[in-house]
Order: sequence, then C-alpha cells, then structure tokens
Amino acid sequence: MQKPDWSKWLQMPELELWQAVALSLNVEPDILGSVCYEDEDGMWYSFHDANTIERFPIDIFEPPAIRDEFIRRKAILEGHVNSGKHFTASVQTKGAHKYVAFNEFVVWSGDQGWTSPDELKPAESTRTEVARAPEQVSGNLVGSSPNALMCRNIVHKTNSRVRELDSMIRQAMQQSKNPNDHLAVFHLLKNMALAEETPFTGVVDRDKGLEYTSATKNNLKYLSTRAVKSTIKRLTVNDN
Repeated sequence: MQKPDWSKWLQMPELELWQAVALSLNVEPDILGSVCYEDEDGMWYSFHDANTIERFPIDIFEPPAIRDEFIRRKAILEGHVNSGKHFTASVQTKGAHKYVAFNEFVVWSGDQGWTSPDELKPAESTRTEVARAPEQVSGNLVGSSPNALMCRNIVHKTNSRVRELDSMIRQAMQQSKNPNDHLAVFHLLKNMALAEETPFTGVVDRDKGLEYTSATKNNLKYLSTRAVKSTIKRLTVNDN
C-alpha cells in the first residue's frame, strides 16, 4: 500500500485514531480515508467509520494481514484513549471524532512495542506544529449512495454476495410489469425462493429476506428488499 506523505503528517499536531494507526503501519491515511464501500443492502460506508472497519473486504489491504493488525492496534489505542490515563484529555474527543496528540502517540506506541516506521520513533518526530485545517477532518458514515461521490475509491462488497444473484434478479425484472418497482421484483423472487429454485433454500425470513446459498463462500446469506432495490438501480444503469 502507498506509504505516508511524511512531509505532511510530521507537521500534524493531532491525529484521528484511525490515522495514527495507519501511520504506525506505514500506510498513507488519505488513501484509506478515500475508500468507500457498498454493502449488500446498498448502504455506503467510509473506511474509517469506527463501526465499519471490520466489514471491509480484505482485498483493499496489501498485504491482507495488515487488516487484522490495523483492527488490533485500533482497538488497543481506543482502549487507552478511553481510559483517560495516557493522552491529553483536551484533544481526545472533538465532536464524533477522537484524536491523539502526535507526540504523545509516538511515545505511547513505542511503549507498546509496536513495529513502526522510523518517522514515528521519538528521535525522528521533531517537527513544526501547524494548525489543522478544517478540511483535513475526514468524514464519517456515508448514509446513502449519492454521498458516495465523497469517496474517490469505491469498493463494491456486493461483488461476492448479491451480485451472484444478478441473473435471477434480472429474470424477475423481465417478468415484472414494472421492472423498476423493487417490491414487485422482490415478490417474484420470493416465489422463486418458495419454489426452492437454486440458489434459494426455500426459507423466507420476514426480517432478513430470502435465504440462499452463496456459491462464492458456500454458506447461507439473505437477499433483502434493500439489496434488490440497489441491484435494480445498478443493473438499470449498466443497461443504459
């Protein structure tokens, strides 16, 4: 993955927690911050939202093992920040975002024995303090697909899930009098599911949707109405 632009980051007085962890792994935070992901229900998330990092597909990390170490380090850092014992309280929380002072993070991460780039070792971290411009505060949860325009890199996690049902959803669209009505299309898919047409199992869950066997992961998944709605939009765009 791309290495950090240290000419920028060494001048930052404070870091969001996910930025600090990325730097400790010698990964450019701005690259991770630009990645968005669409889940199987058509919801969009930014990479660094605290509640969605674990959902991201491994293939955005090179090598993939960085993902597990990122999650591990972030959990440790959050625990220490929340304890209020290791970092300056005035920079811990600003709105929905948590920060640590750069210099304090350098010392703390060294105490943890983390393997970090030379730039994060105390002897290398002497730098000029500059104010953080407002635009440098990254966004958080992206609540709907139009807002995905905020992201430069889009990861469609649906590639390995709902997209394997594209042919069946397209078939239902062709059978429907209104192929853009996701509820009508879902009703036709429900009939397919009850008839146990492959890959559907015949199970219809009122809350989760239509159960099917995922060919890519060989386990059970559910097709929801929201997923059908987002798939119809995508297929319609692709057909035009």
